[in-house]
Amino acid sequence: MGSLDVTVLTTSYPISEQSVSGVFVARLLQAMPENIRITVLTPAAPGFQPMGASSNIRVKTFRYAPDRWQLLAHQPGGIPVALAQNPFLYLLVPIFLLSMFIALLRASKNTQLIHANWSICGYVAGLAGRLRKIPVVTTLRGEDLNRAATSRVYNFLVRSTLRSNYRIVTVSDAFSKRIEENYPEFSAKCETIPNGVGDEFIRIGGARTNLLSDAEQYRSSPLRLISIGSLIPRKGMNVVLKAIAQLPEPGEVLLSIAGDGPEMQSLQSLAEELGIAARVTFVGEQSPPEIATLLQFHDVFILASHSEGRPNVVLEAKAAGLPVLASDIDGVREIVDHGRDGLLFDDNAEDQLAAHIQHLLQRPDVIGRYAMQAHRSIVENKLTWHRAAEQYQSVYRAAVLV
Repeated sequence: MGSLDVTVLTTSYPISEQSVSGVFVARLLQAMPENIRITVLTPAAPGFQPMGASSNIRVKTFRYAPDRWQLLAHQPGGIPVALAQNPFLYLLVPIFLLSMFIALLRASKNTQLIHANWSICGYVAGLAGRLRKIPVVTTLRGEDLNRAATSRVYNFLVRSTLRSNYRIVTVSDAFSKRIEENYPEFSAKCETIPNGVGDEFIRIGGARTNLLSDAEQYRSSPLRLISIGSLIPRKGMNVVLKAIAQLPEPGEVLLSIAGDGPEMQSLQSLAEELGIAARVTFVGEQSPPEIATLLQFHDVFILASHSEGRPNVVLEAKAAGLPVLASDIDGVREIVDHGRDGLLFDDNAEDQLAAHIQHLLQRPDVIGRYAMQAHRSIVENKLTWHRAAEQYQSVYRAAVLV
């Protein structure tokens, strides 16, 4: 196939080798073949040292404020959390959008296609694509659609993106269905391409399942639990702590919480109040290689989010051979098979989560069985970044041929 020049617009991208901001965007682009030449355009941030540059990927940033005020993007929880924490940043939003638009016009001068991530980028890319007369593809994730249901601004951004783009990619069948229900006139533009996982997680899971071949004998004491995510209200980390406190014998478990964000201090205080601080370790933000290592040395993964897109960390945990205990919400229930590779609980129901943990403590053979099935489901469904890149490449080429 011939070469293709693509400009990728994203408000979330790794700003250093240690950053977890938009890692899934970088992983997808790194899996693209060399004949797809990519220019990544993302907001500037203090200390930006972009990850993921290679022979076919270059990263450009656009400025929208003095260095110390460039705080809208690349923070835990993204732009919505940054605005909630510091309302002063709302003053920067018009400048941010204008700077993004001008920078995109420049970056896409010699490009054949724009690939935007999230509705705010899809809206700006739709305007730029119309001026440049080139097609635009946007990936919408769960938070775009969750917010569109309650916010006129997000509803406008999503509808405008759907109207102006050639193709809309969602990472979940549930979100494609939601677009079909809420924006039926644009449903023909939608396509689902699941995110993938890195090979390192699959290798870890392969090694783990070999050790678990005799699942009846599997037992880790204490049971090592892990939850990974930005420490923001939406992630429900407080639910995990309250569930641990409800266990009859909380000393039988150890919990690691990986991530950073505005709720760090309040969560640490809650662990103290609940009397479980000695069983909980806050390990802070971890780089992608560190996350793989953490999963390798834990037994069960917990996700207690109140809303999600299609959380990649769940796929990574399953690939690494960890059973998943997760809140029963859109974007999660289609990747956790209840009673087969994990267990679901009602949103915000710490009593149900506590009961699930207690069940696994009493039935270690179930942990081994779930672990093997979790890893197998990722492998059998070919949920890798290389597979996702192949599917995106097909979308790209179809778009430029129109």
